[in-house]
Amino acid sequence: MSLALRTVNTLVRAMKKPAPDSDDDAVQIEAVKSLPGLYGPPKAGLRRIANVETITVAGQTVYHLTPKGHRTGTQMIFWHGGAWVLPLAQTQWGLIKTLIKKSGAEMWVPEYALAPRKTIDDSLQLMDDLTDLVVARAGRGRLIIAGDSAGGNLATTQALRMRERGTRPPDQLLLFSPCIDVSFSNPESYLVQTKDIALNVKSVQACGRAWAGKRSVKDPLISAMYADLTGMPPMAIYQGTDDIMTPDNRIFVEKARAAGVKVDYIERPDAPHTYILLQFTPEARQDIIHATNLIKGPATRIGDI
Repeated sequence: MSLALRTVNTLVRAMKKPAPDSDDDAVQIEAVKSLPGLYGPPKAGLRRIANVETITVAGQTVYHLTPKGHRTGTQMIFWHGGAWVLPLAQTQWGLIKTLIKKSGAEMWVPEYALAPRKTIDDSLQLMDDLTDLVVARAGRGRLIIAGDSAGGNLATTQALRMRERGTRPPDQLLLFSPCIDVSFSNPESYLVQTKDIALNVKSVQACGRAWAGKRSVKDPLISAMYADLTGMPPMAIYQGTDDIMTPDNRIFVEKARAAGVKVDYIERPDAPHTYILLQFTPEARQDIIHATNLIKGPATRIGDI
C-alpha cells in the first residue's frame, strides 16, 4: 500500500462517523444522503478539454462530452455511483475527465433519477433509449460501458438489457468497486465492514431496496450476481480489499469466468471502496492506465476483420 493510500485510510477512519444503529430504511438512507461531498455539474477543468452538451433522453438529463483534442471515435457511457441516492460528485467528474483525456473517447454521462423518490423502473427507458442513441453513434467503432459503485451496478444492468434486447453488445465493461449483490446475503461482507472506511452494509442495503422498488433485490436487473452471465461482454473489475463489496465481487468473477466471460480482476490490498477516484494515489493512477488501454482496445475489432 502506498503512503498516499495509507494516509487516506488513516484520515478518513479518524473522521468517519458511526452509522446509525437502526433497521429503519429511511434513517439509513438519510445518513447516506447527509455524507459530505462536492456535487454538481462538470467544472471548468473538464470543459477546457471537452465540449459539454446537455441533452434530454427519456425525460432525464444526459451530459454528452466530446474531446476538444484527439478523438478516437470510441463511445463510452459512464454511470455514476452514490448508492443510487447521491448525484454526480466532483471526484467522479475528475475520473471522467482523465479517461477522456487519456483515451480520446466521447463520453455520455446520465443524471438518472435518484432513490428513494425514484426506482430502477423510472430509469429503464433512459437506459434503453441511451443505448440505442450511443450504439447508432458508435457504428462499427468501440463501445464501452463503465460505472463506479452503484454505477457499476447500473453498467451491468445495461449490458444485461442489451443482451436481452438483441442490441449490439459493448466491447468492454469497466466496473470500479461495483455493487453486484444488493441483498448482501454473503456474511463475509459484515466481516469486511470493520475495515471499510466508506460504507456499511445496512446503509447500502437500505438504499438498494429503495432503488429496487417493487422488485426483489435478487432480481438480476438489481443484482447481477443472480443473472445468467452467458454471452456477457468482457469485464474489468477494480476492487480494493477494504470494501464490503469485495467478497461478492470475488464470487462474481468466478461465476462470470465459469460462464465463459473474459474477466480482468484487479484487487488492491488495503484499498478502500472506489479507490480509483483517488487519483493522487499510485494505485488509482496505475489502474486508470489499465482501464484506458482497455478503452482503446485492439487496433481492429475481430468482428471487423
